Amino acid sequence: SSIDFAILPVQSQVGSAARAKLFALGAALARKAYAAESAYLRKRDDTRRDERIAKATAAWQRGLDALAAREARRGTPLPAGAFASLPAQIAASIRYGADRVGTHALERSLPGLLAYWPFDEDAPGANRAPNGDATLDLSFHGQAHVAAGAFGGALSVDGNGDYARVANALGTAKLAATGSFTIVAWLRAAGPGSDATAGGIVVSKEGEYEIARFADASMNYALATPAHFWTWRGAGGPAPLDEWRMVALVVNASGVVTFQFDFYSALGTNYTTFPFGDAHPGEDEFRIGGRQNQAQWFDGEIDEVAVWQRALSSLEIFDLYDAGAGMPLAWAIGD
Repeated sequence: SSIDFAILPVQSQVGSAARAKLFALGAALARKAYAAESAYLRKRDDTRRDERIAKATAAWQRGLDALAAREARRGTPLPAGAFASLPAQIAASIRYGADRVGTHALERSLPGLLAYWPFDEDAPGANRAPNGDATLDLSFHGQAHVAAGAFGGALSVDGNGDYARVANALGTAKLAATGSFTIVAWLRAAGPGSDATAGGIVVSKEGEYEIARFADASMNYALATPAHFWTWRGAGGPAPLDEWRMVALVVNASGVVTFQFDFYSALGTNYTTFPFGDAHPGEDEFRIGGRQNQAQWFDGEIDEVAVWQRALSSLEIFDLYDAGAGMPLAWAIGD
């Protein structure tokens, strides 16, 4: 526990009676923090939750001050500052758990969400982002269809010319790389993809940005940035056949690119990102499962594709990944 970690480095300097009191104070703080988070899950009130945590922290500090004064009188002073961070550690640990019981962690990621395609059977290509922008709806091509996915339905393609695309020109323009952005998707490969080396495309904005699973199961991305212009860059892997994996591409206007594969396999680079160029002028389509310029068809299922007009933090990516179990954005949106 957080109490154990705080006491362990200084346990030889703290008597048994003082240790017992510290554990009692910490346990009381944890119970109050838990009560505050439980109340918050029942009724959202950030101010009230913060007030309850502050009150619990103040009670902890009063108890700690009294204990420190007592130990000082006994000639066994508590190590100065050893427990200063304990209230924050306990509160953060309990809040982390509460966020995953509810949808609060997901809701923090909604700002800047431009497009979200969960591929639900009732509206397979609909953009389900809160903006409800129908210009970002997808049309299906070839034998593309909805099949069982990571969460409900998913886009299913067979590596032979199937894909989904944003057909509206206005919607396509909105997906251009003009500032910081993030792309997240879940994928399950059923085969190597149509290209003997470059496998199949997961997401492509032709000439600007792409994510692909290569035939060797590695995950790769390409960006039309001033540095490393339109060259494939690897991010580890592999993404085995018949297993769901999450991928995230985060591009920051300040010059940072992060490609995260299953969160635990993350590649961070720092190079000039903007202004983006256009590797294939006249070919600008946004596609899922394939690309406009050449045959590079994905074979398998793709789910939970989302595009943000900002750079998501690593914590936000982790919330979506949720230790491999995944948390669909629909839970936060209310669909």
